[in-house]
Amino acid sequence: MIDLTSPIVRAELPLAKSLAIHGKPGEAISMLETTLSERESTLDRVALLVAIAGILHWDYRDSEAISLFDERIMPLTNKIPEKSRIAVEYNRSDISHSLLQADDFYGMFDRALIADVNLWDYQSYFEVFAAREKGKRYESLPSIWRELLRCYHQGCWRPHRLASAIMSRECMDLGWPHESVFHAVIADDKQIATQLGDTLLVQGTPEVIENCTKKWMECTNLRRHFIIGCEMLDQFYDAIPDTWFGSVFDRLCSKACESSDDRLKQIAISRAWDTLAKLSWRLDSSQAEKLVRSAIQHPIWLAPVEGRNQVLTVRDKMMQSLTHCSDKISPACYTELIDASLPLALDRKQHTDYPDAINLLCSLADAGDEEAKQRLRASLFPSGQPLDEYRLQVIGKFGAEISNPEALSADARNVANRVRQQVQTCPLGQEVKTEAGSFGVFTIQKGDRKLAVQMAGTVYLNAILRHRKHLAKDSLEALLSAIVDMIREPENLISNKVQLVQAIKSIGDTCSDEQAKCIFEVLAPISSGEVTEPPSSMSSAEAENPLNPFRVATGNPSDLQGVSIYTLACIDRDKPGVFGGALDGIIEKGLTSHQAQVRALALAAAREKPTLSEAEFTAIIMSTRDHDPTVANAAFCALANKKSLKLNRPQWRLLIHSSGLASRSDAVVLRRAAAYCCAKLRGYLSIKSLHRDLDAVLIALSNDKCASVRRQLLGCDLS
Repeated sequence: MIDLTSPIVRAELPLAKSLAIHGKPGEAISMLETTLSERESTLDRVALLVAIAGILHWDYRDSEAISLFDERIMPLTNKIPEKSRIAVEYNRSDISHSLLQADDFYGMFDRALIADVNLWDYQSYFEVFAAREKGKRYESLPSIWRELLRCYHQGCWRPHRLASAIMSRECMDLGWPHESVFHAVIADDKQIATQLGDTLLVQGTPEVIENCTKKWMECTNLRRHFIIGCEMLDQFYDAIPDTWFGSVFDRLCSKACESSDDRLKQIAISRAWDTLAKLSWRLDSSQAEKLVRSAIQHPIWLAPVEGRNQVLTVRDKMMQSLTHCSDKISPACYTELIDASLPLALDRKQHTDYPDAINLLCSLADAGDEEAKQRLRASLFPSGQPLDEYRLQVIGKFGAEISNPEALSADARNVANRVRQQVQTCPLGQEVKTEAGSFGVFTIQKGDRKLAVQMAGTVYLNAILRHRKHLAKDSLEALLSAIVDMIREPENLISNKVQLVQAIKSIGDTCSDEQAKCIFEVLAPISSGEVTEPPSSMSSAEAENPLNPFRVATGNPSDLQGVSIYTLACIDRDKPGVFGGALDGIIEKGLTSHQAQVRALALAAAREKPTLSEAEFTAIIMSTRDHDPTVANAAFCALANKKSLKLNRPQWRLLIHSSGLASRSDAVVLRRAAAYCCAKLRGYLSIKSLHRDLDAVLIALSNDKCASVRRQLLGCDLS
């Protein structure tokens, strides 16, 4: 269509689109309207109007765009060539689908087939992919560039987005990430944007990331482009240069502050808050205060909750973003935030974000003084009122106490009964007792009876066990007995067992030696890898099979094995020697497991264990070089958090060398762990000849491209 327009229109269209992409859609539309008033050619007028609709579509103004199509564009389509008319219909269909409106898509598709109109040149795509497979970039790049130009001149948006997506991949592979950023945004492809962000974080140099951040700022002004940009930014925000971070934050904050009843525009608002929640830990005090006031003055934050089923979908992201920066704000702003946050946990509470409201108030309690904590305590824990499972968990953080231990013990017995309801066998006609907090029920007929297994939550169980010292002995016994029985139960889901094992990791300071040994009898075989999956549900291997179209994940055996090792170590920490030397062999076996998750949790267990055998300690040192970054991260953390750690000269050399290797790793989590470990252990190094080697590693990490790595070394004097 565009290739058939007049030279003036062909020159005007890219200028107007560029102006819109760079944040001036109003000027772009005015420019196109002015040119439109001067053109008499029907094809010129349609091309200009479609360009205006495209700009509106880019900015999530789809209601205006569909009206433009129906009132001004579609009446002209009978006077333009068939191929151009079908391209226009496809564009209108794009907007209809965005608005969740029905249209004659398949009729339009059939008309294109009858008219022999091919908007997608599949032969070109085949040539591009064939050349890419052979590594012939000198062939694939010109081919996709020609296809990109063809799609642009054709004037149909969908083929142009596909060509842009392939062009983005091509630029990424050729080492032109800043060009890839632009094409990924135009492609409106979340998967490519995510992959590009990952690539930038892993492979990008500071200079490359700075150029890509600049390009990101240039082409994420319109709402649809902004959403794709956030998908990208979510992956590499840690590496945004400090010189550009303020500009990126301002862009996010400006989008987050918008208010609209339009569903599509709300998507952009929600996406802005989602990304702000991820990077809010990087804010300085002025940025943190700006974010706080943007949130607490937003209409969504202030909206009343009308009915139990109403969901304000953005509020949780707002609270998450403020949780990470509440310690950076001024006293006046802190008071404002308390005033604005308390109602979200009280009279304007909604079940979808209530845990986020409690987390935010906990962060405010940590950041404030005793007077602020007292005010929060009085509001959240009024005398004589029952506590829900979330407030019960955090009561100690606010300095409040359990007022009725007898009621808590009664609740514990009720929770024990609910735990036993995870697996039920009952007659076919009998209704299954559904546990509060359950995520679903699997029901299987077995003869004249049915087996029901619930995917259970353990929020209330964790809340009760948080106050285990207040429980009567018989209540604690009933609770532990129910947990142990459900861990033994062969039909219980692996995911349920993982949660139950996690729940008892802190029971060592309360349970008796006999109860601890009973727990050991159940968890020791599991910790050694003897995990039997429930026969009546899908196995982990079946759930992970890519050819299985009905995959239902009910837990991974390696998770259960690792969590069991960690829980036993935590109990042994609180009851030293209760397991004798039996735990050493379990941890040593876990440290050498072929499953990365088991190795990582075995390292976490070694961190908790009061004393380590020589074999365990050697395994931890060697694990700092594990090929899996998650495992190496766990090894560094185990060393950094081990109290009274004493390393000899060979061990220090191994640790320094491992840290040097980690400082050159592509994995941010590993570099961050190495920085944390070296900074924490530096004061224990008494061998002067090794100080220079350790400081060289720390200096390299202090210049890391990622802010989270540099943050670990704040306060570390390397002069």
